Amino acid sequence: MKKIDEDNKKIDKLRKQNEDNKKILQHQRQTRNEIVVELKDNDEKIKLGKQTLQKLLDELRDLDEQIQESKNIIEQQNSTVDKSTGNKSTVKSLAIPDKSTGKKSIEKILTEKLLTPEERGLNH
Repeated sequence: MKKIDEDNKKIDKLRKQNEDNKKILQHQRQTRNEIVVELKDNDEKIKLGKQTLQKLLDELRDLDEQIQESKNIIEQQNSTVDKSTGNKSTVKSLAIPDKSTGKKSIEKILTEKLLTPEERGLNH
């Protein structure tokens, strides 16, 4: 009987040790899959899982692609070809600041740069 009690105590001790080891292993798996990110603005630390970090990275890449596409579209919309030289130039470089407002005016470009004097009505 005494031998059985001792064996039961050993078994209980091993079970508890096994449970403790499982908890430690689970914690190690969790921390291995986490990356700590420190935000420099407010000294805040955030733990991000690898999957969350991957999703954020994918979203950033998508946003970067969208921004690049938008820039390309804007550049295409703002570019014009000079018929006399065949050179391509952007509207921004042709824009002339309006002295009254200080802003660059597309209308001013069309009337002063792109139209001939006859089209502007300057040659009478």
